[in-house]
Amino acid sequence: MEGGAAPAPAAAEDGAEVAALEARVRQNPEDVGARLDLARLHLMREDMMAVYNETQAVLQRDPQNPRALAYQSLVRLAMGQGDQAEEMLVRALRKDPDLLEGYLHLMFVYTRVGKPRQAEATMKRAAERFPDRAESLRRLLAQMQATPGEEQASAAGAAGAASGPAPPPASSGGGRSVSGVIDLDPAARAALRPGAIVFVMLRDSGFGAGPPLAARRLPASSFPLAFEIGQADAMAGGHVPDDVLVEARLDSDGDPLTRPPSDPYGREDHVKIGTRGLHLVLSPRPQN
Repeated sequence: MEGGAAPAPAAAEDGAEVAALEARVRQNPEDVGARLDLARLHLMREDMMAVYNETQAVLQRDPQNPRALAYQSLVRLAMGQGDQAEEMLVRALRKDPDLLEGYLHLMFVYTRVGKPRQAEATMKRAAERFPDRAESLRRLLAQMQATPGEEQASAAGAAGAASGPAPPPASSGGGRSVSGVIDLDPAARAALRPGAIVFVMLRDSGFGAGPPLAARRLPASSFPLAFEIGQADAMAGGHVPDDVLVEARLDSDGDPLTRPPSDPYGREDHVKIGTRGLHLVLSPRPQN
């Protein structure tokens, strides 16, 4: 394969990680680290009920746990409780001023509740504390403020042919892109309905929450489905870094505002821009 990308059924690997953490929690319900790592994975999948369950179990034992507060804050935001989300993040950062996720989530909360000055101030605080992340933080805040997320993904693409992947939709990025093929796990075939859409997104490596750096919306009439995404698809013309997290999700009804946990999903982290032949498999997400 070009670009050195090996086939990577990311969702299956992800599912194995979830299963391993769930086993640790069953064996030792007091394992706070396992619960928080599990909550973070659920947050990346936007399974907010699972995030709530794991963080609540931690907060019942330690009401000031910074990571639990930071993760549950986004659940509160999704529930329309912006004030409570803000308060939880302020507490989290007071307890642990080095919690990078706390700053990221607080920037996101302030942006969503219409407090751009506070979001900017939070970004500057984080940049001072993490100078090596300053550019990434500025870029991330710009993306948060420019778009509400996947719902403004660029509407471009073409359906894959039944006999094999179609050529990827046209993308102009001067070579600053990632391309490959998306397959659908046979166990997820039931999710493929008329009007289904695949959202392909790029995020900063290691960042699973918040709006994407770049996004494409591809009709999913058949699989395998070829894709290409890169600088040309960046939100609001933002810069796509050299190292990215690539995500794909089959949206069963084509509505980006509905994100049921049952939607098949795949991802690969630390992908170099310029990679060709990346292989993502959309698999059912583990159910609790």
